Amino acid sequence: MAQTAPISITAEMARGHRLRAHNLAAPLPPGAYVQAAAACGLQNSPPGAFETALFARVQGASAAGITALCMRKKKSLLQAWSFRGAPAVFPTRDSDVFLCALKGGPHEQPWIYTRGITLCAAAPWPDGAAAVAACGKRRRRMPARVRRHGQARAGRRRGCPCRAAPAGRSTACLEQPLALWPAGRADAGRGRSFVSSAPVRLRAAGGVRAARGRAAHVHLAKGVAGQALSSARADAALQLVRRFLHCYGPATPAALQSWLGACPAQAKRMWAAAAPEMQPVKLAGRTAWMLAQDVPALPDAAPGQPQLLLLGPHDPYLDVHSPHEKALLLPDAALHKAVWQTISNPGVLLKEGVIAGVWRQKTQGKSLSLSFTLFAPLSPAERACAVALAQRYAAFRGQRLAACTLEN
Repeated sequence: MAQTAPISITAEMARGHRLRAHNLAAPLPPGAYVQAAAACGLQNSPPGAFETALFARVQGASAAGITALCMRKKKSLLQAWSFRGAPAVFPTRDSDVFLCALKGGPHEQPWIYTRGITLCAAAPWPDGAAAVAACGKRRRRMPARVRRHGQARAGRRRGCPCRAAPAGRSTACLEQPLALWPAGRADAGRGRSFVSSAPVRLRAAGGVRAARGRAAHVHLAKGVAGQALSSARADAALQLVRRFLHCYGPATPAALQSWLGACPAQAKRMWAAAAPEMQPVKLAGRTAWMLAQDVPALPDAAPGQPQLLLLGPHDPYLDVHSPHEKALLLPDAALHKAVWQTISNPGVLLKEGVIAGVWRQKTQGKSLSLSFTLFAPLSPAERACAVALAQRYAAFRGQRLAACTLEN
């Protein structure tokens, strides 16, 4: 870590830097989906959240085009359980950064969020060849001892935790060897890809599909299943911390731990690996750290002209956890619960990096309705811009905007 006195920065500088890092200050060119997802991954919970995140970052994006181009044709994006055990979409070429880096080291235990899953590079099964052999095989009948782990509801009629695969798709259901892979052990499964107390489901199919039941799952583009996702770089963990600091700096070790869903020891180890590349700054009287290479651009990072953005639930820009981090995006603490909820987070309307309101959608057939709840009045021009964003979002989803309401 650079041994220099912390420099003081303003909240406007910090927000402006994050907008740039998240590719929100200016849209990326058409088709730059991989570049957008590479910044820090895109959470896909609720299903479709990653598509909304790309809508806010890439010019001319369409939900159907994203899936067809990146998940089925080029297979350049991959979805798997990643940080905090949440489903995330990231470039297939960076699978070691978003999967291997999360593997705990000696004496490191994952948090409850990630207790059921430990990810690294070798293969999706303890026996590397088993994944290839399993895809396309007949499904096995689910043993009674697995049903006791909460899978009976999904598979009670078929004796299988997975529903029937669509035509042309194959689904492999494997019994988890519980004696070999006890849940929560960071080194279980001989350092392979999954540690879980539930059956592992693999779909060798294109596209991103919502999980059914509660089985641990990985969604892979067709042709990727059973292959090593990428060779693990020695600095995969360092690469992940760099991306976190670039997108969420100024940040603290506690913020990294919350974002990863890691145990304190693992977060401390990963933070220390990037420490020589950090520089301390003062924000609102508190010391935090940024990548030293990002600091010189801070004076020019403050948002310029007023800009409204439509962000979906669990957008990466909103992926903060402590009250201090939330206050940077929404100074009024009394409104935090309206944005960051236990379940069913709303989308937000962003103005110069600050949350100006929330929105929710309703769909009926081919029609979509958006309702905004504003935290502060908007000018007539800003209200017209919000409606235009709603129209663009409806077109992105391939639907017609039936109604758009804005209420204070």
